[in-house]
Amino acid sequence: MIQKVPSLDAAGIELRKLDVASDTTDSITAVLAGADSLVIAVGFVPGNPLKMNAAAHEVDNVGTCKLIDAAKAANVKKVVLVSSILTNGRAWGQEKSPGFQITNAFGN
Repeated sequence: MIQKVPSLDAAGIELRKLDVASDTTDSITAVLAGADSLVIAVGFVPGNPLKMNAAAHEVDNVGTCKLIDAAKAANVKKVVLVSSILTNGRAWGQEKSPGFQITNAFGN
């Protein structure tokens, strides 16, 4: 169900730029200093088709780990991870894959 709202009060929201592929965990920690929460919604943009697996791993896996480690170091109190990994996995016959099971552990 989609609920439409007239507006969003973004007064307490501050967007900060970082690059999970090139920034270090320490530099991400510095960016997150003073943050109460973090929303992780990363996804790699395909480029060179011969390096797609490595690029996806660098962003989706290593980058997400950097964000989690940096959030811990910066004492961020709340982390929300948004993912679309294998959202259609059941239709692809991937229901028993570890990726599908982990990302769907709390519901479909």
